[in-house]
Amino acid sequence: MSDPRTAWKPIEIETLKLNYRTKGMKDLIVLIPGRSRFSISSKARELKLRAGKEVFSLRGNPKTLWTDEETERLKAIYAKASANELREALPRRGIRAIHKKAETCGLKRTYEANLKSRSDAAKYTAMLNRKHPKPEDADPFQTIVIRPAPKRDAHIVFEAIAQRTPLEQAWSAL
Repeated sequence: MSDPRTAWKPIEIETLKLNYRTKGMKDLIVLIPGRSRFSISSKARELKLRAGKEVFSLRGNPKTLWTDEETERLKAIYAKASANELREALPRRGIRAIHKKAETCGLKRTYEANLKSRSDAAKYTAMLNRKHPKPEDADPFQTIVIRPAPKRDAHIVFEAIAQRTPLEQAWSAL
């Protein structure tokens, strides 16, 4: 006799197919008694079921799901906005997430927008430097002096060779 926890009954599979898209995990556990969260998730994955947008936030981080409004705002401003303007327009998103979403939507930036983002980055760096000034004695034009390596003392080299074992001397002779 097979273990009842491993074999899915056709009625359970049908219930899962009908409700997975619209119900949260707590509701699914009630609808399919005797099945754990992991068991339900595994079976849904095996059946290639997907949760609908309305339940996605019940199962994962709601911040990860882009709203239609955010996507439309991104499409409207991405080509010409600087990085700071993008952050202000989409406050729930980081700049990497914004660029990744734009890439998946097939959006491109103009040359001017890239320049504007670079100048914003330079201003931001300058602002940080004003908050944390460098010491007064720091030389802004540091020079690198290249000096020759010190000469080896022949006496030290001869001592090191004399201390080697016969096996080491044989290997170095090869």
